[in-house]
This record gives sequence, structure tokens and C-alpha cells, in this order.
Amino acid sequence: MIKLSKIFFITFFIFGAIIFCFVDRALCRVVITGDRMEIKNKGEVTIFKGNSKISSDLNTITASNVIYNKSKYVVSAYGDVRFLSNLKDNKKTIEGYGNFARYDMNGKKGKIWGDAILKLKHFANNSNLTTITICAREVYIDDNLKTLKACNDVEVVTSYGKVYSDNAVFSQKEDLYTVFEKDKKRPVANIFHDGGKGVYKADKMVFCDSKEKKRIIMSGLVEVKIEMEDKKSDT
Repeated sequence: MIKLSKIFFITFFIFGAIIFCFVDRALCRVVITGDRMEIKNKGEVTIFKGNSKISSDLNTITASNVIYNKSKYVVSAYGDVRFLSNLKDNKKTIEGYGNFARYDMNGKKGKIWGDAILKLKHFANNSNLTTITICAREVYIDDNLKTLKACNDVEVVTSYGKVYSDNAVFSQKEDLYTVFEKDKKRPVANIFHDGGKGVYKADKMVFCDSKEKKRIIMSGLVEVKIEMEDKKSDT
């Protein structure tokens, strides 16, 4: 009876709906769930397959498969990855999608890649922007979500317009600023403003967005084209 009970318990544990809990170094509770679980390397590596989800106090990652490395404190996700982070004030959120993701819980940094899309809502305290959408091949997250770097075929969409670039760096350490730099092609910004549209090209662009300091700084070979709407007066 004892042997049969053990066999039944192990079978249910591996093939049932699994909930795996642990406490990280900062005493933050983390829960991982999945349809199936496999443990390797004497418990150092845990693999979850099917409807996998990892949740902490502020961050949630869902994917087809999740791998947790206990010794390195790293979570890797594969297939239909969705990343959601609610920052401390519960107003700012970062929502990301991609094919793959990797997050270092101890270093508070990670990466989403494979047609990555990130939506930043109320990202900076003093910004006029409410939502920023970033599309890129790769997006790196660092400094506990205070810095983001997008690489390869970057497209940034805001309420002011669109910017296309090889790469972009976002920072919210103070005011929100974004740096676009030329790798193969010069950044191109299509900015909408009152009564028209401006098309800007430069080797480097720095966008500063706050209620006090809203400006674009361009350097290198700069091209500017302003298109104004014709206003016809009624007669």
C-alpha cells in the first residue's frame, strides 16, 4: 500500500495542474504554475510545460513553457510570451509580448525578443505622454524597469507621432528621455504638431518629454522637412 500511494502521488504531481511556490532573496513570494513539471540537475532546474505562468508581487509572465534556474535565479519563457509589470504606485504599467523572454530576478533585468512589442503606460512621472508603444526584434529591461533598450527594426509610436530607428534607449530615472542613434540607417521621426507635420532625420536624436522640458536635440547630419496644412478662410 505504501509503494502504491507513493506512485500515485508522484504521477499526480507531475501531470496535474502544478503550483510551485518559493521565496526569493528579497523575501518576495513567487508562484509558478503549469500543466506539467520536470525537475533536473538535482532540483536546480525546474521546467513547466503548457499554460505556464510565473507571478511575483509586481510582475507576471505567461508562456507556453517556463524554465526556472534556482542557482542563477533566472526565469526563461518560450512561446506566446506575455509580460506584465505593475510598478509600485499601481498606475504605471509595462505590458510586453514576444516569442521569448528571460528575466534575472536578482539583477532585476531581462530581455524580450522575437517580434517584441512593449506598451508603456504612464511610464514617467512628469511626462505628457500617457502611452508609448515599442516594436522591435529585441527589448532589454534593466535597473528594475527604469531603463529600456530596443534593438533592430525599432518603431516607436506615441500620441505625437512615430520614430523609426536601428535602436532606442528609454530612461525614466529623472524626466523621460529617449535616445535614437544611427547604426545602419539614420533615425527618422514623423512628428505631428499644431497645423502640420515635421519629418526629421539625423545621426542621433534625443527626445526629452516633460511638462517643463519638451524638446528634440539632433546631431550629426540633420534634415528637417516641415509640412503645414493650408488653412482656407471662409468668404
